[in-house]
Amino acid sequence: MADTKSNGVVESYLVAYNAASFVGWGYVLVQTVMYLLENGADLSGLFNRIGYPLIYVQTGAALEIAHSLVGIVRSGILTALMQVYSRLLLVWGTLYMFDYPEIRA
Repeated sequence: MADTKSNGVVESYLVAYNAASFVGWGYVLVQTVMYLLENGADLSGLFNRIGYPLIYVQTGAALEIAHSLVGIVRSGILTALMQVYSRLLLVWGTLYMFDYPEIRA
């Protein structure tokens, strides 16, 4: 969709989406570094500090599938679907679905 690509509203939306993603991942990174500086190698409370922000930021990536579906990005739908699904499976499947404290440690 070449016409959609030149649309200022779409470009503004994509810039905002990428900025929000950047801020979210930056927050997770800063919180992780702060935790490691405070606690050293003890990772027992790391999930409590970054777990839910990590889940929210990664889940926001599901919009990449919609972007591909409606044609506002050039990536193929199958590529976007596989990439996003694999990350969501790891985040939701490992951190949320299984209630093992050692996973969240």
